[in-house]
Amino acid sequence: MNNKVVVTGANGFIGSHLVPLLIQKGYDVHCLVRYTSNISSLKGLNVSLHTGDTREIETLKEPFKGAKFIFHLAAKLLVPTRHDFDETNVRGTKNVLEAATLHAKDTLERLVFVSSLAAAGPNQTEVPYIETDPLHPISWYGKSKKMCEEMVHTYFDKIPITIVRPAIVYGEREQDLSQTFPIVEYRIQPKLGLTTKYSNAIYAGDLVEGFVAAAESKNAVNQTYFLNNAELLTSKSIVKKIGIAMNKSAGLSIAVPDFFVKMSAPFAELEYYFNSRRPKMTKDKALEVTQKYWLANPSKAERDFGWVARHNMVEGLRKTVVPYFAQKKALRDMSLESSGVLWIKYFVTALLLGCVVEAIAHIGAFYEFTPWWLIFVIIVGAFGLLFGSLAKALRKQSSMVQFIVGALCAGTIELINKLGIIHDYYWVFAPNWPLGISNAWVRTAVLGLPGGLFIVILNFLMALSYKTRLDVEGDRK
Repeated sequence: MNNKVVVTGANGFIGSHLVPLLIQKGYDVHCLVRYTSNISSLKGLNVSLHTGDTREIETLKEPFKGAKFIFHLAAKLLVPTRHDFDETNVRGTKNVLEAATLHAKDTLERLVFVSSLAAAGPNQTEVPYIETDPLHPISWYGKSKKMCEEMVHTYFDKIPITIVRPAIVYGEREQDLSQTFPIVEYRIQPKLGLTTKYSNAIYAGDLVEGFVAAAESKNAVNQTYFLNNAELLTSKSIVKKIGIAMNKSAGLSIAVPDFFVKMSAPFAELEYYFNSRRPKMTKDKALEVTQKYWLANPSKAERDFGWVARHNMVEGLRKTVVPYFAQKKALRDMSLESSGVLWIKYFVTALLLGCVVEAIAHIGAFYEFTPWWLIFVIIVGAFGLLFGSLAKALRKQSSMVQFIVGALCAGTIELINKLGIIHDYYWVFAPNWPLGISNAWVRTAVLGLPGGLFIVILNFLMALSYKTRLDVEGDRK
């Protein structure tokens, strides 16, 4: 019995949900991954890995040979130029279709091409699209998917194909909605746009069940399907549901104007040019997310092969936030670091931050040390030893706790200086510094606050450094 299944883009967000499902259903899963792919999501899974690229048709021969199902997920979603979309999405799909025809025609029961609601373009009204509606994409990404669909149609008489169009996809390991998680956790709920926007979404676990159901159904041959939950969402309700999933339902709703998203996109794209990493936003994506309607009717999938999304958004988000909290805990635990090495890193980082603080203070002539060399004692002793050790000890606590303890500690140091407890060793502030404050007691209280901020910033930098280490090690796997 032939159970060979090929997944392109298997290590991506949606692929990381599809592959385990296929294994669970007893398929012999073959994953096509690029030479530079991070395949950590496939680690430990019973799969066959094939190194290749959909842009290089010769690398598709071996994985496609004898395949029963081919799921074509590989695509570019967030890149700054149209050429990138055409090169990977259009040319890559052309190669997949051709290679499937050449090397799997005798065994292939279905090629599932993953398109997108973006291929249809935004709705003009609140009436959801159905599959027979004309396509009017507005983004480069949507246009590339439309071109792919048109190309797929030309192969309908050669191999059995199904086109699926997901709406907004979210789930574990996604990188879009999760950008709001840290903000929502502090009970701030950023709503996209000054006016209400409407959309549908789909939990990744439900989506991949739709992929497999479509592949296994004879009714879906040479058909196209929208795959999404019919639940009507608004830009405000999405963030509200994220808060509910994080047990932070109450929060301050803040509207983020469309023009701000569009203005910030070019700066976000710089990340791609500097390190080739997926940017958090692009001009092309900004064009999509600022539209009023993204709605589709998924009832055809239910009629043809009985698929219905099982999770509403709150239910799906409750699963989605689990890895976020797990990663947050990992970044605070830093379990890969020995205690001694970790302390040294905290000490050195705090020392460097202290040097920056004191350099700024010296240039601004904010205060003066007596004797002059006391500055080095403060940098090494207060910033490096005290605040470095304190930040390490508090790293597993909330930012609020870190801030309060740091502020109390810095305030105590300022109080000791104010009372002159250590004779002949002190610092004197410039008149009316800071903020025009002349009362020494008020100044002592106010200057405790930067100490709290110092601890929070230090732990943020240490977590960022540790995350970089995890990312690098993940890329090597």
